[in-house]
Amino acid sequence: MTQQYQPAGSQPSNSRDWRGLLPGAAVAAGLAAASAISLVHLSSAWDAGADFRANRAAEAEARRLRLEAEKAPPVAVPIPERRDIVAPPVVVTGSRPTGTQPAARAEPIRQTVRWVVRPNFAVRARDLPPGPGSVSVSFRCTVRRDGTLTGCSARETPAGSGLAALTRPALDSARMEPILIDGLPVESVATFAVSYELDAPPPRVAVTRQRDEPATSNSPAALIPPPAGSAAPPDPAPQDPPAAEPSAG
Repeated sequence: MTQQYQPAGSQPSNSRDWRGLLPGAAVAAGLAAASAISLVHLSSAWDAGADFRANRAAEAEARRLRLEAEKAPPVAVPIPERRDIVAPPVVVTGSRPTGTQPAARAEPIRQTVRWVVRPNFAVRARDLPPGPGSVSVSFRCTVRRDGTLTGCSARETPAGSGLAALTRPALDSARMEPILIDGLPVESVATFAVSYELDAPPPRVAVTRQRDEPATSNSPAALIPPPAGSAAPPDPAPQDPPAAEPSAG
């Protein structure tokens, strides 16, 4: 008979040691926290891509509908029949009324200007320089579209006669027909001249009274006529010369 010998020693304890599980528990907790963070991040990314997914879905739906429409058989639409209605010819009866003339067409082009209201110059003989001869003044004015004169410049002959100052005020009330281009009035430049002829003054006649006879209006000495050939006194208000026809410049 054989007898086995077992040395006496410490017996294993039935109680567990939890200290060895702490590292594993810490690792598990870390993994759980990381998973939670990842889940939150993925949820945010999913929510942010909702508009993109909706657009993609709408595009896919539109593409599907377009493909279905292309594959669908064509629909025959009836075309209405064209009908031409022929009206009878128009017959105009009656004659043209007499006494009425068609309105004259406006001149398309007019290259000259002419007086509509001529200037009325008020010049007296005593306002002009004495002596025989002639005085004249040439005007150069801009004719506006409404026919008024503006920007007039003057040149006197002889210079310094003062005729320009006497005749210029009459130009404010004068009017001209402007130049026409394509039937429309345009501004232009017109030139015209005004001249006066001056007469020589009559010679003076010396009348002497008789001695011892008073000089009265009825005395023979006062009624002595001037010698033959002497000129009559001039008219204190000479007639205005006719306004010269303007020329466009």
